[in-house]
Amino acid sequence: MSRLLAALTVSTPALLWALLLVVPVALFHLYHRRRVVVAFLPLLVEAVGPRRPGGGWRRLRDRLSLLLRLLALAALVLALAGLAPARAGPGPRALVLVVDADVTTGAVESDGRSRYVQGLDLARRIVASEAWREVAVLESRQIPEVIVSPTEDRAAAEARLRRLLGSAEGGRRGPETAEADLGAAILAARDLARARGPASVNVLTARSLPVPAVLEGEPEPELVVRGVGRARDDQGFVTFDLASTVGGMRVLLRAAVRSDAAVTRKRDLVIEAGGEEILRRTLDFEPGAPPEAIEMEFLPPKGGGWLRAWLDGSDSFPPNDEVLARLAPPLRPSVLVVHEEGVRPYTRAILDAMGDGIDVEESGFVRASDLERARLRDVMIVDGADLPPGALRPGAWIFLAPLGPGLPFEVGDPVREPLVWRSEPDHPLVADLDFGAAWVARGYPVSGDGLVSLAEADGATVLGEGERGGVRYVVLGLDPEASDLPLRAAFPLLVQAAIRRLAAVPLAPLEPFYRAGGRLRPRLPLPGGPGATLTWSGGQAEARLDPGVEAWHVPPGARGAVEVATRGWTGHTAFVDVDPDRTIVPVREAAEPPPPARVRANGPLRWRRALLAAALLFLVLDLLLLVRRDRGG
Repeated sequence: MSRLLAALTVSTPALLWALLLVVPVALFHLYHRRRVVVAFLPLLVEAVGPRRPGGGWRRLRDRLSLLLRLLALAALVLALAGLAPARAGPGPRALVLVVDADVTTGAVESDGRSRYVQGLDLARRIVASEAWREVAVLESRQIPEVIVSPTEDRAAAEARLRRLLGSAEGGRRGPETAEADLGAAILAARDLARARGPASVNVLTARSLPVPAVLEGEPEPELVVRGVGRARDDQGFVTFDLASTVGGMRVLLRAAVRSDAAVTRKRDLVIEAGGEEILRRTLDFEPGAPPEAIEMEFLPPKGGGWLRAWLDGSDSFPPNDEVLARLAPPLRPSVLVVHEEGVRPYTRAILDAMGDGIDVEESGFVRASDLERARLRDVMIVDGADLPPGALRPGAWIFLAPLGPGLPFEVGDPVREPLVWRSEPDHPLVADLDFGAAWVARGYPVSGDGLVSLAEADGATVLGEGERGGVRYVVLGLDPEASDLPLRAAFPLLVQAAIRRLAAVPLAPLEPFYRAGGRLRPRLPLPGGPGATLTWSGGQAEARLDPGVEAWHVPPGARGAVEVATRGWTGHTAFVDVDPDRTIVPVREAAEPPPPARVRANGPLRWRRALLAAALLFLVLDLLLLVRRDRGG
């Protein structure tokens, strides 16, 4: 008997106090008997009276009726208290699922559903495949998201996943627009599983597991990785860039397109500028071939417009099939040269060499003494002249040594034979230009607020750009008259690049496009700014756009045409989300959905049902005895 009791357990021992109800039940039974003496509850003795036929049967029937009622009460109490055999081995495990919601799960699979939808469906089937003790589901996004809170109600968890699946199939819920942090989601799932005893962490993903997925130290919950999706037919842009050509009139486009398909694929690359098709090329992608490089020059539309490049046709992952950029009108700035006694020959030669790159009809020359009354142009070149007080006005300026007073920066004492030993190779003004081999007899160091150093000699800035009081400028402190700079290509290329750079800023204060995660920072203060409203397909944001300061970051995954609106001004740019490392190719075979578990009650539930059935049976038998008694049996 002791072994039997040790093999049983109750989930709610406090309910056993309800067994005391046997006392009122027994008293109620005896109350309805006429001549009953109760010596002790287990022994019921009928009082002395006249003998009748069937008296023994009636006594047995009364005792049996009371026993049946007491047994029914005991069975009901034990059922409510949760009487069941004690578990001899490990009980059901908890389940913590991680569904990958990375941007790559937007890939369309062969059944027409996205990989994200397949992942949710697989999660639902896993929940239904076993009698889990507890279930929780997380989604791996930029920040892990709990989509099914820990619950012992497996049916409720499955119903929640069904609703999410319906939302995903209806387009009301989708994957992340950027790379999801799968490692963070796995760590969160592991911590959740640890707190719930024996548990299994199931990760549903087509991607490689990050390093944090496997940790050493204390015992880890079981980690099961299941593949989701088989699609790999993807062709798309992996790099994209635009730059002005040397003359500033044309645009140089460089891009690369990759294919991850396991078979040979042909796609037409189409490029439009201002709505006009400027390139159509058929790309042949062999399996495993390196990315296809695209490079071309073109003339932007006269009034500017959109550049659109896309791959004609379809594949499994459309988001990387198209890129957009905003094209500014071609640059033909007007130039005003400010001189002292005449324009120096090498300065005039630089302008002549630019040809149609500048607006010759609008350009001109003026003495420094007459500058205050002259009409300013797009760019002013101060050709070694001293400016009279008050002559400097807001605009774009280039200052060529020697440098005089009244400038938007400070000029130090001249340095004899400076040696240029440091420059900024990534800056567009000095990229690929070499001043180190030049012979210079005299240089003017410059400094000041807002001045960005582009080249240094003896630790002092001799070439820089900056802005102060509305004056945007480029300054060359190396004196051309006391050097061989006019004989070197670096000097005219620098002046031409400075003209184009300063002229382009007011024409296009925003870059043609900004990459996801990059900083959107204008090249000069926006009219009506710096507060701006940014609107693009699928998103909107308020931003503060200040030149030269930490600026607004483009949200990951934002792509397409962007409208930038300030008070009284509207501009356009584009967001480009291309990533050479992004791929939809699965690293493991897709898991087959497990079959649903047999609908069978667990041990405690079966015992509860059996005890309730026994209680009902005892009451029915008691009812039959009462019916027989009333009929005089």
